Amino acid sequence: MEKKRLLVVLAAAVLLYAAGAVFSYASFRTANPAAAAGALARVLVTDAQYAQASPDVILAKPGASLDEYMEDLGYRRAPEEQMGSLAVFIGEDGRQVIHCTQNRYFSRWVRQS
Repeated sequence: MEKKRLLVVLAAAVLLYAAGAVFSYASFRTANPAAAAGALARVLVTDAQYAQASPDVILAKPGASLDEYMEDLGYRRAPEEQMGSLAVFIGEDGRQVIHCTQNRYFSRWVRQS
């Protein structure tokens, strides 16, 4: 009976984590729900303007400037190449295309490959 209970608890934990990963990927474009929750908490609760949820996903306060963030990384905006919500930046390392979305609570900047 004890083994069956352990198996049920483990199966529920795996399903809960999988559901969290799917929700995290759908909402934040990162499959790690802990990283997404940590980044979101830093943006919503602290004074931090930006928080990295994954190597390609940055969460920011709604009023934060993507231009300033990218300038700190050594990139400048190429306004002639912008396409809607895709912002294009040029730097020494090449070209970065960032997909920008924003809601009432946070902005999401996703680096496109």
